[in-house]
Amino acid sequence: MNNLLIGSLAIALGGTSGLAGASPPMEPSPGVPTPPAMVHKENVQADDSAGPNSPARVTEQKSVGGVPVLISRPGAVNPNTRLVVLYHGFGPPQNPRALADVLRLEEMDAVLAFVNLPMVADRMPAGGKDELLRVQKEDFVNGFFFRSISGATAELPQIAKELNATYHLDADKGIGLFGFSAGGAAALLVLLESDVPIAAAVIVNAPMSVMQNDENWQRTLKRQFEWGNA
Repeated sequence: MNNLLIGSLAIALGGTSGLAGASPPMEPSPGVPTPPAMVHKENVQADDSAGPNSPARVTEQKSVGGVPVLISRPGAVNPNTRLVVLYHGFGPPQNPRALADVLRLEEMDAVLAFVNLPMVADRMPAGGKDELLRVQKEDFVNGFFFRSISGATAELPQIAKELNATYHLDADKGIGLFGFSAGGAAALLVLLESDVPIAAAVIVNAPMSVMQNDENWQRTLKRQFEWGNA
């Protein structure tokens, strides 16, 4: 899978636009995401642990446009280095650090930006798990699912603008985009609605409809979702 991701993004970012997808069976996402074991602080460090971090790369925890973003970048950024934005899911890997730990993309000459989706992980609403449960029970589709992925779509232009400027990347070449599960739904919405130029996208295990995601939610919480006009 990692070879597919690296190959798909690397080939497309090299000049040929494309969309690569994988569609293994959907796994139910938990009703309440597990809070991440990720410390939010401004730091820059070399890291040789698992994931995209190696002695040749630098990790940085940043607030970009007010959004928590875990950065993994080459020690030396050059004119050919590209920006890749990656979205985690509601279930494992359910936060930027967890996604970074399972994706081995250090071979790519890219600034990898693992973005924290709205409403989950370190961006839970005020009130934490209890409030998140209340929102899901009240309106899973509009209050939680669509609110999260549409929020991510709205935030991407500023995130891309700031990161391209910070690392002196060529914004005209477009960015790479990766999304897993709910993050895949966010990436698909970006492709449909955002003006950010996307040179390559890889979507993994995303729900293919709101109804499919709602069915997973109903199985997990053992509740019936009441559809309304909204």
